[in-house]
Amino acid sequence: MLGGCCVCADENGWTDNPLIYCDGPGCEVAVHQGCYGIQEVPEGEWLCAKCHVAANSYTNGELRRNGPSSNGVGHIEARCELCPFGYGALKRTEQKGKT
Repeated sequence: MLGGCCVCADENGWTDNPLIYCDGPGCEVAVHQGCYGIQEVPEGEWLCAKCHVAANSYTNGELRRNGPSSNGVGHIEARCELCPFGYGALKRTEQKGKT
């Protein structure tokens, strides 16, 4: 984990806004349900947006990858539009019809 919620950095979770941890291989993303916009707390495995895209790109082969990682999931070229980082709780956005 990167020090609590990757969005607000608070290390506490609450009954009505728990911390949810990504189950992606090697991923350390933790987010509050409300901070990341998760409608319902998942009962099983949950993947952050970046790991979800990576898992789908590996199975579909449709998305651009830098090559397979040691765990078999491709590295997705992603960047934050608000900061210089390519890790953490990334979410896909759309601007002028582009995703």
